[in-house]
Amino acid sequence: MENYSDKKFSRNLLGKKIILISVIIVAVLLGISMLSDGEYSQATILGVIFVLCIYALKNIYGQTCNLKEYVEQKGYKFYRQSSSERISQYTGIQIMIGFLLVVISINHFSFLNVIKGILPIIYIQLIMKKRIKLHVPVDDAMYFELEEMGIINNGSIVKSLYKDFVAWKDLKEGKKVLLITQDSFICVNFNSRNKADKYVCQLTQINKLGILRTGDYMLGYLITIGCNDKFMKIKLDGDSFQDSPEEFISFFIKELDRCKLGSKDTDIRNKNSMNMSKMQSEVAQNTSIREIDFVMENDAFKTSNNNKEIKSTTRTIDL
Repeated sequence: MENYSDKKFSRNLLGKKIILISVIIVAVLLGISMLSDGEYSQATILGVIFVLCIYALKNIYGQTCNLKEYVEQKGYKFYRQSSSERISQYTGIQIMIGFLLVVISINHFSFLNVIKGILPIIYIQLIMKKRIKLHVPVDDAMYFELEEMGIINNGSIVKSLYKDFVAWKDLKEGKKVLLITQDSFICVNFNSRNKADKYVCQLTQINKLGILRTGDYMLGYLITIGCNDKFMKIKLDGDSFQDSPEEFISFFIKELDRCKLGSKDTDIRNKNSMNMSKMQSEVAQNTSIREIDFVMENDAFKTSNNNKEIKSTTRTIDL
């Protein structure tokens, strides 16, 4: 079975590790020098930086390589909150930054410090909070696009959607579409505008989950999904205001809990309300989708094209 990989996940993860290890080495060398010169306050600051970098490395390892078993309704507190609660949490960060800015300005006022303090506040307001507010839910037009491309079947219920682009006309090689249906996690990787690989994983079979923010201006995410000894590693760029990774991950976790706890799904799609004749698709209608079931039956991957099984003991799909 062919494996599609855009290498974004591995590149981003490697970059994080290199930066953190470099900072640790520099902090240790400078710290030793500061201690020998009697600069204990500076050495203390470097010690704090050293501890934070070690913690960050441990967190990266724990969220990407050494994943713990997923426990329903536990952990991932930020993503279990409502949209308004997440926005309030960002507001709290803005207030904290503003308070620190005032304290620093009282003791050492400079326009440079003021600018450094204001920029993060503005960034959180105009970027991070804005994309949560503007996240577009799945509507009838979106259903039509997905069905035209062959990503979903007629009658499928899509709970949440994330895509690495703003409009379907921007679709190109390397872009991804992620979906949460009533019982599955679906990842579609486009090899070109008209060809894609579709990975399907049943929600009930997911037993490990890792979520890590990337260093791309804190917009992207690295998601690791484990099904026993098989893993999907996905990079969410977070480039579109219409597709918030935070909102998508929140829906994902809630649906994961629902399926594992066996709760009844009350989301019923009213197909009769859709007026297909008035909709115009922006994407090619002859998109070739190669479906790959990411399942655990008989310890094998199955492709829907030729019904052949490929045995595997450990499989990682790096997207």
